[in-house]
Amino acid sequence: MTGCGRPAAASQSDIELRPEIVGVVVSFDSGPHGGTAYSLDSGDVVELGYRASDGTTATPRLSESDIYFRSSQPSPGQAVTGPSVLLLAGHGPDGKLWYAAAPAGGQGSKCGLYEMRAAGIYDEGSVLHFSTGPIVHKASGFAIHVPTGEDPFPLNSADRLCLDDTGTAITAEIWYPY
Repeated sequence: MTGCGRPAAASQSDIELRPEIVGVVVSFDSGPHGGTAYSLDSGDVVELGYRASDGTTATPRLSESDIYFRSSQPSPGQAVTGPSVLLLAGHGPDGKLWYAAAPAGGQGSKCGLYEMRAAGIYDEGSVLHFSTGPIVHKASGFAIHVPTGEDPFPLNSADRLCLDDTGTAITAEIWYPY
């Protein structure tokens, strides 16, 4: 725990992973390698959940949040109706595909669009850097409300980062125990 009872965040990373693919999931189906192929509104298709030839997961998740549809779970091959998931993906230095997921904000969420659990996010000026490596840009009007007046960074797993449909951070929701 850190001051005021907030959970500690993960250590800062020197790995910089920039998303190469950003889009909202519009449908999904079985992928050619045995995983799940997610079709995005960008026209990209990203296959997740299959095993690489060395037995490791070929698509590690680098966010605390996973792919979760807040409305009824669509069946494979069906279009997603209702709230969806923003998916950010790219390749690491080892060439392996990684992803981060941000489900649509739930009822009562102040996010409005897509929210990602924070997982140790550090403020680096015009960008936010996840302890797991991904980097997202901050909107020019990025806002963060901190009821205690303390520096909220690094964000931790109890906080939520709010993203628009381009993967740009627009606000952050800070959790404080009361």
